[in-house]
Parts: sequence; C-alpha cells; structure tokens
Amino acid sequence: MPSQVVQDVVLRYGKSQDTFFQNIEDRKAGLTTRKVGRPKIKPRQKYNSMTFTQAGYKLEDNRIKINCIDTLFSFHKHREPKGNIKTITIKRDRCGDYWICFSCENVDDSEPKPKTGKSAGFDYGNKTFLTSDEGTQIESPQFFKQSLNTLRSLNKALSRKVKVLITGGVVFAL
Repeated sequence: MPSQVVQDVVLRYGKSQDTFFQNIEDRKAGLTTRKVGRPKIKPRQKYNSMTFTQAGYKLEDNRIKINCIDTLFSFHKHREPKGNIKTITIKRDRCGDYWICFSCENVDDSEPKPKTGKSAGFDYGNKTFLTSDEGTQIESPQFFKQSLNTLRSLNKALSRKVKVLITGGVVFAL
C-alpha cells in the first residue's frame, strides 16, 4: 500500500477518536443526550474504501492504474473531471461493485441557469403519480404490473420444484 493511503486511515481513526471524546464532553455539559461508543479498528476485509491523495495511481482516459497492485482497471467515465484532481477514493459497495470518486480543486463553476420568474407546483397522488400546476400529468410507473408475467413464470417454476431431504445417505422426496 502507498504510505498516503495508510496515513488517510490513521487520520480517519484520529477523527473518530476526537468525535468520541467531544461527544463525552457535550454529554457532561448537557448539550446532547446521544451516546456514541468508542471507535474500533476494523479488520482489513471490512474496510471498504481507499483514498489516494497525490501518488499511487495513474489515469489514462477511462482506465486507472493502481501502482501497489500494478494492474489497469477500466471504468465508465460519464464526464471529464474538471480542475485539478486532489484525491481519488475507490469505494466498494455491499454488492462488491467498485466506485471511483474524484475530489477536484480549482473547478470553474458552471454557467448559472437564467431565471424565468415563474413558480411551479406539483401534487403527488394515488391515481396519477405527479400532476403539475399547468395540468400535465405523469402516470405511475407501476413496476408490479410490468413484472407480473415474470413473477407468474417464476412462481410456476417454483411450484414444479421437488423438495428433497437427505438424511444418512438416504434421499427422500417430499
């Protein structure tokens, strides 16, 4: 691991310690009633993100090379990062998918949208999903009705399956 990634982990742990002790002081002063437990160091298999600050990676179009692994990874770049890239955080979600988050500095703000001076009102309802003040209606997506045929075929397949019980090397069909 690059040293900056390990330093970021130590900084995060230090922030959690500071927050813990600040919470204790706030409870003694009567500013809060919430209890926060002492922070624990996670095992490495439960750590879901890495933050590279200045080095340890190299960007090439829609590919990133992480030096400690010495492998190129492709990713979907939906837009170019603007400004100077300050940090790159690679996160793993609960499904096992990886996400790359860029933090940039010196980013020029986009052009502000022109103001029209009009206001809009919307109403959420049971019969129509969304109705605007001008009368345009957006119907409900009705995901359940869209997937009824799929549910029907899956239930048929489930009802045809046979339950099997194996005890002591003997197979029983239930």
